[in-house]
Amino acid sequence: MNDELYNYAAKADTIKIEDITSNQNIQNQTILRQLKDNDPDLEVIYLFDESFDPDEPENTHDYFHNKGDDIGWLGYYIGQCTTLRELKLSYDNNDINKFYREMRCNKSIKKIHFNGGCCVINSVEEQMALFFRNNHNLTTIYMVDCRMDAEGARQLALAVGGCSKSLKQISIIGTDWYEEDGSDGDIPQLANVFTAIGNHTQLEQLDLNNNSIGREESTALAFTIHCTTQLKTLNLYLNNIDDEVIEILVDSLSNCNQLRELNLSSNRSIRSSGLEEVATLLEMPDLKLEKLFLQDNNIGDAEALVLANALANNTTLKTLSLSNCHITNEGWAPFSKLLCDTSSVNNTYLSNYTLVHVGSHDCRILPDFVADVGTYLVKNRSSDDKRRVAMAKILLNYSHFNVQPFFEWELKVLPLMTVGLQWHLLLVLHLLE
Repeated sequence: MNDELYNYAAKADTIKIEDITSNQNIQNQTILRQLKDNDPDLEVIYLFDESFDPDEPENTHDYFHNKGDDIGWLGYYIGQCTTLRELKLSYDNNDINKFYREMRCNKSIKKIHFNGGCCVINSVEEQMALFFRNNHNLTTIYMVDCRMDAEGARQLALAVGGCSKSLKQISIIGTDWYEEDGSDGDIPQLANVFTAIGNHTQLEQLDLNNNSIGREESTALAFTIHCTTQLKTLNLYLNNIDDEVIEILVDSLSNCNQLRELNLSSNRSIRSSGLEEVATLLEMPDLKLEKLFLQDNNIGDAEALVLANALANNTTLKTLSLSNCHITNEGWAPFSKLLCDTSSVNNTYLSNYTLVHVGSHDCRILPDFVADVGTYLVKNRSSDDKRRVAMAKILLNYSHFNVQPFFEWELKVLPLMTVGLQWHLLLVLHLLE
């Protein structure tokens, strides 16, 4: 069949689904019928090539497995469907272009995935420009472990730049660069893609895991961060980011007032000066960061002290992940003081009550030698009521006093008193109770 001449629309009224699918692919026939009937129960389709194993436990969704069936028909029915919400592609055969050409008419898909070895981007702009531009329901683009050359990056930039302004999330993860001759390569073309993403000021989540981000890319990314005023999550895990890149990015991040989550994990080229730049973000009152992931980085005791000091007046950060770093008991001590300063009752009351997770990948488990930090984190997690948490911390360290009446004063007088007078007041309150 010459797919350049085949008119799927003209044949649609007379074609039988059994005639365009092999007898073995009952699943394929079912999917095509559901698409044709706009079945609302069919919300996600997976298109896989011959390497896909439908017997694997995780492959339990609606998949279209091509074994000789014409995927042009799948593209046609997707293009006409108004109920499909998500499309996942892990397919790299020569007939993929006719699939794209037919499915680009779809306006119902909210999420599209390009997964595992897809080398499809070279034809995205040509075949799917209309899909990206006219589908005003599209919120999410995933590209995970895809192969891409310089031309593919250029086409991707054009496609993303022309996307509908409905996009909320873009994920470009683990790009496998290769040269035009098919050999492995290192083609830093993401700068143009980052610049194109900057057109989407409404973007809320940007995942760029496992891509090499150098000076050129970081400058473009800083521009994008500056433009995306609604950005809430930025994931830069495993990008070989160094201090120079951090310095470029922090300037834009400091004005990103909607940012709630920042992941800089596994960027071991970030040194002390880069960590100091990151720490400044925690000191900015207008930046309401809630989660900061720094695990698997070169963070020692000196860097831990910088982070703890930066959190002295921070009231928004809840999660600080520092697992697989090089922090000793000496480095954890400032966090113990941050969470519960026992130098006075008043300082205990004024300690940090926001931070609830620090440490390992689940941000809960800490080494045995910092059990006190873990104890104070548990206290912070125990209640949203600061007064109750404060009472728990004071009781933990001053257990021989009943501090309930003390909290009725709301500590208004304590800052004016010496430590001795504070103890005296507590004692009087305790005796009068």
